[in-house]
Amino acid sequence: DNDKLRLIANPIEVEPLQKLATENIVDFPILNDHPFIVSAGRLHVGKGYKQLIQVFASSKVMHQYHLLILGEGPEKKELELLAEELGIGHR
Repeated sequence: DNDKLRLIANPIEVEPLQKLATENIVDFPILNDHPFIVSAGRLHVGKGYKQLIQVFASSKVMHQYHLLILGEGPEKKELELLAEELGIGHR
């Protein structure tokens, strides 16, 4: 029923982000060497970050991309340890 549908516009201005995406990253120069995959959110067991790290570590794209996970939460230390154990703590 069309009466129940409502369009909600994206509250983020895309153009400034597209411009920033072409600039070098000063704070993380290692990310300038390869394209990267970004995931951002609360580092909580229900979010699937453990699975993301495991899949990335076993994927063919691991050598072509960096994985950048942004966030805080109760799983942070465990995720950092997992990434180190899988040999991708630097990726």
